[in-house]
Amino acid sequence: MKIVAIAVLGLAVAMLAGCKQSPEQRAEALCYEALKRAAKNPTSAEIPRPKVKPWDPAKSEGHYLVRWDHGDGLRLQNGFGAMLDATAVCWVDEGGVFGLSINDVQVLK
Repeated sequence: MKIVAIAVLGLAVAMLAGCKQSPEQRAEALCYEALKRAAKNPTSAEIPRPKVKPWDPAKSEGHYLVRWDHGDGLRLQNGFGAMLDATAVCWVDEGGVFGLSINDVQVLK
């Protein structure tokens, strides 16, 4: 958990310092924030580094698919307060996040 917090802090510091982010880092940071905002309890969400890959290899310029599969360490609180293993898929293009699903439920279209 501390490693995740350090990685996210590093991304935030790089953004604030004006460092050039790779497109993959940008996609990861945007999806991290979208997932955090969509969580029932954002302060308890455990969000590890995701898998980031081009969304469509034929035209991947600026389009990324960011995903957390079962067992990747993503844990979100349910309505009863229990922390559960979760999945998430996030779609990013030049304009930002344009889709997010958590546990196969679309929360952002």
